Amino acid sequence: VERSLPAFLQKGVWSGMLSVRLKKDKEVRHFACWLQAVAEGGQAASVTGWARDISLQHEAEIRFAELFESLREGIVLVTPEGKLLDANPALVRTLGYESKEDLQSHNFREMYDDPADRDALLSELEEKGAVQGREVVLRRKDGKRLYCLTSGFAIRDASGRPARLQGTIVDITDRREIEKRLYQAQEFSRRLVANFQDLIAVLDRAGRFTFIR
Repeated sequence: VERSLPAFLQKGVWSGMLSVRLKKDKEVRHFACWLQAVAEGGQAASVTGWARDISLQHEAEIRFAELFESLREGIVLVTPEGKLLDANPALVRTLGYESKEDLQSHNFREMYDDPADRDALLSELEEKGAVQGREVVLRRKDGKRLYCLTSGFAIRDASGRPARLQGTIVDITDRREIEKRLYQAQEFSRRLVANFQDLIAVLDRAGRFTFIR
């Protein structure tokens, strides 16, 4: 209060949040406040204003911020033009940047291996309002390609046009490589069996054929 008083007296008005501990309440509570100086004789003689208890809202915002920071999936909030408004630490790490500010210095459209893929994604969001489980290829800062699954939705303005896009990005590069190797191993086994000249049969414990060639 002492630090803010000179600026308040100069401007005559102040708004913001105050954290206070009430006399009969051990917990700190948070109030959204608006104050205005009432002048008499050219000087501030009193103060009028209001205060609204926003403790529950403030706690919910803190829990959301903690969840946002701790999620392993990448979270992105971006404009249709590609300006990055926010990103969680998981996305910053996934894309290989040092900080969110470092990532924000680039247009998010540049993150796509083929920017035309983002244009197609944006068109679908404008038409349907949301996308689910779409596979896209992104580029890390070091140039490495990342195969990702993205889901998201459009936040529209008063005219109905997408103003912001919010979504998740999950790196599936390793999983995709494992699936590729598994497919190659299965394909090798299939071709090997297909080229055997002898009869091949597999039976279960009940004597039923489960495979025969």
